[in-house]
Amino acid sequence: RTKDDEGKWQRDMSIYVVPVEAGKSRALFYWAGATVWWMPTWLIHSWSNRFFNTDTWLHNAERVARFDPSVHAQNRKQNGHDEHVGQGYVYGSRSDLSVVSFRKWWST
Repeated sequence: RTKDDEGKWQRDMSIYVVPVEAGKSRALFYWAGATVWWMPTWLIHSWSNRFFNTDTWLHNAERVARFDPSVHAQNRKQNGHDEHVGQGYVYGSRSDLSVVSFRKWWST
């Protein structure tokens, strides 16, 4: 967002993220008032990948730290947990509910 001459916030870019299957989403960008027709596609993709992958690495590192069997199997056993807990981990969010509901409806 940026401020215009009157000090009001203007939306410059919108990002719509649509879950397409378990663990995968498609990101759609929209730049309000700006066109990037002159920009090569590979440059746009490299920018968006850099933008999105910042949290992806952190999320993956956290998942590995919690659920990597080679690192934490012994700790889980000592604490009374099943050694396989968390290995089928999928990071879901409330935005996935509509897709999951649709798939259940479609398959019945």
